[in-house]
Amino acid sequence: MIENTDEVGIIADYYVEAMSIILADVVKEEGRAIQVRWEYRSTDGVAVFTQIYRDGVPVGIERTTESTDWLATWDYVMCYPGSSIELWAKRLSLAPGQYVRVKHLRITGDCTQPVNEISGTTKTEG
Repeated sequence: MIENTDEVGIIADYYVEAMSIILADVVKEEGRAIQVRWEYRSTDGVAVFTQIYRDGVPVGIERTTESTDWLATWDYVMCYPGSSIELWAKRLSLAPGQYVRVKHLRITGDCTQPVNEISGTTKTEG
């Protein structure tokens, strides 16, 4: 497992990068899916959003919550050697001293399951 154990607070009503992990030598082969996990919450019950990006481009599903309790979630993304896997976050609206909090970005996949990036289905041999 590769992880970034930081906890970050974001005050923005547009997506900004909160944390990242560089795949570097861990990924030896292209076109494999990895599971990315993270936790996030609102500090005041206003909607907050998170999404996984690869090299500055959104590749994951946008996640949202209004919960002030930590919410653990995950997504599958394609891995490429040297890519940066990034967690981006934003709030629905700005309020002084209120944040979207994110923490514990981690890669739990081992890039062994080939997946079609467009359809999300497992590739078949042949």
